[in-house]
Amino acid sequence: MADSEDLQIQPGEISYKEETPLIEQQQSWTRMDKLLLVFSIVMNLGDGVEMYLPGVIAQQVSCDIELSPLLEGILQCIQYFTLAVATVTSGLLADRFGTRELTLFSLYLSVISTVVCAVVADYATLLLSRALIGFCVGLNLWIHNVIVTELASSKEVLSNISLIGSTMYTFGGVWVPVLGSILLDVVEWRVFILLTSLPFFLPPIFMLHFCLADTAGSQMQDKQNEATQVETVAVPNLVTRLTKLCFYRAVLMFQGWLTILLVPAMIQLINIRKAGLKSDCHETATQGTELFILALVTFAAIPGKLFGGFLQKRVSFRKSQVAVGILNVGIFAAMLIQENLVVVAVTNFIVKFLYGISSMATYYILIDKEFFGETKYASASGIAYGMGLAGGVAGTATVAFAPTLHVTITALVLSALQILLAISMTEVEKRITS
Repeated sequence: MADSEDLQIQPGEISYKEETPLIEQQQSWTRMDKLLLVFSIVMNLGDGVEMYLPGVIAQQVSCDIELSPLLEGILQCIQYFTLAVATVTSGLLADRFGTRELTLFSLYLSVISTVVCAVVADYATLLLSRALIGFCVGLNLWIHNVIVTELASSKEVLSNISLIGSTMYTFGGVWVPVLGSILLDVVEWRVFILLTSLPFFLPPIFMLHFCLADTAGSQMQDKQNEATQVETVAVPNLVTRLTKLCFYRAVLMFQGWLTILLVPAMIQLINIRKAGLKSDCHETATQGTELFILALVTFAAIPGKLFGGFLQKRVSFRKSQVAVGILNVGIFAAMLIQENLVVVAVTNFIVKFLYGISSMATYYILIDKEFFGETKYASASGIAYGMGLAGGVAGTATVAFAPTLHVTITALVLSALQILLAISMTEVEKRITS
């Protein structure tokens, strides 16, 4: 039996028993972490609602103010174009004006744009308001995640917040069509916009003013950044790895976002319901059971993201994403058959599920500050996120203006490209396995 002197801890030494509670304490959730979780949930819910809103109300609006197919397509896509532009530049603006200030600006402008959108009397004003909303959402879509990344107490907590927040984003997309199937028969689309958007814009404004302003956590993070600034090492081949990530996210966002408009388009193609003179909008627009199908398809991304979170650190990025790409090729090939609602629902459901897996795989890269480098994190990750949205915009625009057959074939080709891109992203493999 060892002497008691052998068990004494010398100055400067740390025993195993003393070290373990410190590790557990680092992984526990602080008060700031819980505030960040609530903030992330509300912000992602609101962004998800705004992202899927055009696919729910576009046909109602088109019938109500008698739009041509071209004008309806522009209205469907304008929000996504301005959103992508704003997201690409949001990181640079955040470095210039601050992440909190930029997020607050976007939220205040979103409230104003939503009210304008709800009371507009003509197409031009409606188009402008939707463009402004897309721009506002784009400014905060990734930057609010930068706030969470900078203030989270540990990588483990950050990973959990990111998974929950990303899932809530998809839940917002599910919430809109479900609510639309219930309310669009009762209230007009202008009132529907107010009921769905405003409840998610106001709470984060309050939190940024009173809960996340000049916090001890942000001050501590500033000190850590100052302490590590000298030791920051330049990330090798940042442009190359950023380019690959941008292209990969663009492909998967094309696949995931096209379902927002593709499902209603396929349903209309099957039902062959055309609006006649003085026809009832409730008889010609996609709603009711059909909106439930859109909600079901959107919901598929939630189990996909949860499964993607499970795969992280269990299966390599290359293996999982190559498998996803191969499955996407098969599913889009099967989607060429559009004879009934079952085929439409099942194929789009699987596409959305696979999108959820890939989305979380790239999300974990986006929140890795070491992948981009400390000094260029906000701008580089913002560019990667924004370029991914550009692919999503291309997906929605293709559905809005091209025949569904051409959309499916394009997605099929891009799925083959997804396989090649996943194989080439060796930098991700090294980061995960190191």
